[in-house]
Amino acid sequence: MPEFILRAQEDEIRYKIVAQRTIVQDEARVAVPVTLLVSTAQIDQAELDRRIRAALRRFIDADWVFSLVRRAGEAVGFERVTLTAWARVPHRDVFNLNERARRASSEGLALGEPEVDYALPFARLNEVAHELRAEIIAQVKQHIADYTSWTGVQWRLGTLTFGVAGALADRRTGKGAYRGDDDVAMSMSFDARFDDDDERAGVTGAERVGIVADVVLRAVRADA
Repeated sequence: MPEFILRAQEDEIRYKIVAQRTIVQDEARVAVPVTLLVSTAQIDQAELDRRIRAALRRFIDADWVFSLVRRAGEAVGFERVTLTAWARVPHRDVFNLNERARRASSEGLALGEPEVDYALPFARLNEVAHELRAEIIAQVKQHIADYTSWTGVQWRLGTLTFGVAGALADRRTGKGAYRGDDDVAMSMSFDARFDDDDERAGVTGAERVGIVADVVLRAVRADA
């Protein structure tokens, strides 16, 4: 005859935690297309590199990185060389870019329309996300101690899930800042917004990085 063991359902506490940080950005990523018209006899890559970097330094003096250089036939005896150069530059250098690119161009070498990306680098985002997860874990450990003290029941961590889908909805402002969704902030009794003229951002802009965690605490059974 089969043996059945009946156990009482475990008591649980379920809740969400939001950890976030506002990162002031003092740099932007600038990318600019470069086009050269060169003789088919021009095979000195070092000379091409020198010409391109000289033009880019006239545009913005920075540590430029090139994409793959492509060469394609143009008129008889000439080739068109194209590439994209990008660099991270201080915000103070991000102004009047189209005109500066035009002035930095020369005969046979043209800098196209620059593009600016104010987003944080992925390496920095990963670093901040790791720190925020550590903050959440520290909070959960404190919560376990608090709930045990308040209820007289010993609690333990059941599950901890980071990045709950749909828990945060951010939108980007024209200054490169991020604002939290109003409804989300209200539903969580947590105002996660900051204004465009927030003094933390100043003239450089800022980006808010946030992580949401779904926490389940379970009561420790006396017979466990």
